[in-house]
Amino acid sequence: LNFKLGYSRYTDTEFFFDNFLKHDWDDKTPVGNIRLSTNYVINKYIDAGLYFGYSLYKTYIPYVYSIDYVDVSSIMYGVSSNIHFLPFFIKMERSRIDVYASLHYGGIHLFEPEGGINTKKNYTEYGIYGGLAFYPFRHLGFYAEYGYGKYANWRYGLSLKF
Repeated sequence: LNFKLGYSRYTDTEFFFDNFLKHDWDDKTPVGNIRLSTNYVINKYIDAGLYFGYSLYKTYIPYVYSIDYVDVSSIMYGVSSNIHFLPFFIKMERSRIDVYASLHYGGIHLFEPEGGINTKKNYTEYGIYGGLAFYPFRHLGFYAEYGYGKYANWRYGLSLKF
């Protein structure tokens, strides 16, 4: 069993500015999110599981003579899988280093308020990453992943492996 608590920053603003002033918006600040994933080890090469995440982003509600800026929550959810490369080359029961490819596919749901600019509430999220984990302690380690994702290219955090 493997748990990851991670952080990434969404750099694509598609779902933040869906319809209103999409291309004229000046604030393209990336939005951070926290994600918890849990994967079940199928064999020494592959694990698969689920992930859930949370993010807070800014949106606005246009009125006739003003605009209200509000913080809005969103959740991420989906399935994930990792393919581990070191077991192909090193025959060890347990290693402090893990090199892997990570895949995920899921969705994002926005809790947009009534009158908010986003009329679409659900978005597809996917990504493929190369990952490196280091375990200075028996079960606790750190990981970083870089690759291509629809909204994020970097992910990093803590990993708990049993």
